[in-house]
Amino acid sequence: MTSGVIEALERQRAACADAGSPFYATLLAACIADIESGGPVANVFAGIADDEVPTLLPLRFLGGVHRLVLQRKAPRLALHYSSVGGDGDAAQCWPAFLACVQEHTTQLRADLAGPPQTNDVGRSALLIGALHLLVERHRIPIRLFEIGSSAGLNLLADHFAIADDRGEILAGPADADVVLRDAWRGALPPQVEIDIIERRGCDLAPVDIATVEGRERLTSFVWPDDVARFERLRAALTVAATDPIDVEIADALDFVGSIELKPGTVTVLWHSVVTMYMGRDERTALRAAIDCLHEQADENSVFAHVWFEPRRSEHVQFGLRMQVGAEREARVVAKAPPHGLPTTWLTPRR
Repeated sequence: MTSGVIEALERQRAACADAGSPFYATLLAACIADIESGGPVANVFAGIADDEVPTLLPLRFLGGVHRLVLQRKAPRLALHYSSVGGDGDAAQCWPAFLACVQEHTTQLRADLAGPPQTNDVGRSALLIGALHLLVERHRIPIRLFEIGSSAGLNLLADHFAIADDRGEILAGPADADVVLRDAWRGALPPQVEIDIIERRGCDLAPVDIATVEGRERLTSFVWPDDVARFERLRAALTVAATDPIDVEIADALDFVGSIELKPGTVTVLWHSVVTMYMGRDERTALRAAIDCLHEQADENSVFAHVWFEPRRSEHVQFGLRMQVGAEREARVVAKAPPHGLPTTWLTPRR
């Protein structure tokens, strides 16, 4: 077994321990030990070289196992997965987990080829706050575009309510089905009315939430012991069922190249935890296409690039970056953990 796979599992184990998933942290520690002893988990990752470790490999693997639980193909394992009413006991879970891996090795190896769908609804707190900053500055309607949209749930950000740690609504509809609790801290965005007149998203493999398979896929990448994320996802799926978003099957570069600025609007390109799946050349070409939109922008046809992407120096907290119009540099306007909550807004630079 390559050291790259073990390193990826160890990084994810530490991340789960830090981010509040002791269930996955315990299972990943056991997986590492099983790989080192040449057990069933090692067979799933066999043949992956150090320079071929897929991005977020552990989440691809764990998502595949979780999907088997959701599909009722692993009944013994389900007894311990909180997501389906189990006891959440990772130590007691391990024998059933290992048996499941051994039984479904072929399927789990295939699952490693598909990227995780982790476009968490909590990241809407970042997006809607950024839109508040833009509207406060420009006072014109928003056209919202997203690459790596998954099921497009974050394109409905203005349908969700932002609440403080006491449940008091800070922004969004008071009667919203989705309430993002303890969502904003720090120098809060201004209170303004958001008018989104156009929404478009793209993904190489959009998730169709009108299907059982699509809903299972989204749910499988939520950590089984993260109750708050499950509640957010279920509520967001309810909203999307009545106000569906059509996510285009498209490459990010082609999609961005199709965007045209319009007078009297702010055209916003937004993405979160997407570019890490791209190669260097693709990221460079995408940056050039975005720069072209900046060059076309003026005070009447505004363009804003807003993104939440990890950098090597950012582990526990990622920066939310914004670049508007002819600005030469992006500004870090907020910081948040990978799932978006809570978002801490930074005091604007003067």
